[in-house]
Amino acid sequence: MTNPFSPFGIMLRRGVAAALCTMLCAGLNACRTSETITPDSSLVFERVAQMPQLTDAFGKQLMQTVRYPQSARTDRAEGKVTLGFTVTGTGRITDVKVVKGVRDDLDQEAVRAFEAVEQAWQPGMHGGKPQDVRTTASLLFFFSPEGKATVALADRENDPDANSGPDADGVYTEVEQMPDFAGGFPALVNYLSENLKYPAEARHNKVTGTVFVGFIVRADGSVEGAKVLRGPDASLGAEAVRVVQTMPKWVPGQEKGQPVPVKYVLPIKFALGD
Repeated sequence: MTNPFSPFGIMLRRGVAAALCTMLCAGLNACRTSETITPDSSLVFERVAQMPQLTDAFGKQLMQTVRYPQSARTDRAEGKVTLGFTVTGTGRITDVKVVKGVRDDLDQEAVRAFEAVEQAWQPGMHGGKPQDVRTTASLLFFFSPEGKATVALADRENDPDANSGPDADGVYTEVEQMPDFAGGFPALVNYLSENLKYPAEARHNKVTGTVFVGFIVRADGSVEGAKVLRGPDASLGAEAVRVVQTMPKWVPGQEKGQPVPVKYVLPIKFALGD
């Protein structure tokens, strides 16, 4: 699984600070001027409010397309091939790569079959719009009790390589519908722009960089446990945590139609202009 980075990075504007919003880990770029915030949706997310969903049509065509390689049949080779790929805003599959393989013949056949399918997925959604999203799925190659070479698409809900269940404390890292700031991306940008303050010492010393703040969005939408995971400077980290801790309630993440606690990582980028 990829790390659960959120689809936001915020560059703060205060005085000479350049005002930009930069998608770092999930791929969204946005620029804030005095007039508008304009997302660049040509890049790729890793986490969005609603992740892409496999369609029956895609699964059916995939099973009609995939073959059990003869070399693997001869060797009685079995295993699970997990693929990473991008589901575009139109639901098409691109950039298919092996995340966890078994052996070359099975890996190559899994990639070939996925690339050959023309049917679409249900695209991921963020900010009310379909987006390009990176995700995973697994193919199972095995022999049935009767000895028949069989290929099946792993159940994504129960596949640990395609979906993350809760940890020992009941907190998820990925769910069917990820948490979202109330009001969506523009509201989050406005909140951070209005509340973040570039630390005076960091500004004086021209300290810039990205602070990664991890926290949990509880089932009631409240934010707790904010902490710096990585950052260039203690004062920037303290300011980022302060603002995250005082956030209003989010729209909680959901799994199987129920609100659940979810881990979230928000990259906040501090940059100084000319």
